[in-house]
Amino acid sequence: MKIKDIIPVALGNEKPDVLLKNAKLVNVFTGEIEETNVALFRKRIAGIGDYNEGKKIIDLKGMYLLPGFINAHLHIESSMLSPRQFAKAVLLRGTTTVIADPHEISNVLGLDGLEYMIKSTEGIPLNVYIAIPSAVPATNMETSGARLGPEDMVGFVDSYPNRIIALGEVMNFPGLLIEIQNY
Repeated sequence: MKIKDIIPVALGNEKPDVLLKNAKLVNVFTGEIEETNVALFRKRIAGIGDYNEGKKIIDLKGMYLLPGFINAHLHIESSMLSPRQFAKAVLLRGTTTVIADPHEISNVLGLDGLEYMIKSTEGIPLNVYIAIPSAVPATNMETSGARLGPEDMVGFVDSYPNRIIALGEVMNFPGLLIEIQNY
């Protein structure tokens, strides 16, 4: 979705997909609770305030509404759960979005592991974005099963521009130290 798609809804020129009416919105920045309506467009909040119409209206009748948690760095495969089962576990506890670094599965399965993590997280109710592994294996001293370099990763970035949003953690500290010395 592009930002220009949500603007007509935010301005009130088009109906939101869903209108959440009569919410008690918890402002996590100020600690205040305000009674308001929330306009949703696709999976995004288009606006908060005096919206009265929507393609679908849900009356929250004073129920509290607050943002979900975002886990900005994790390895789903470390949970020993499939991505779908992982989503079930964390959604129940308030996490709605994760940025996964599939470094570990890529270490073992290479591009097939990375592809699995991307494909198996499509369409699940948890928002899963990918931080593409920076070095597989972490150093040239490891023999983990796969070797991937930047040339291997470029195709994934091009193929999944809305899913791959960051570079994963830099684990190749020997390579980093050599680069720093050469600088």
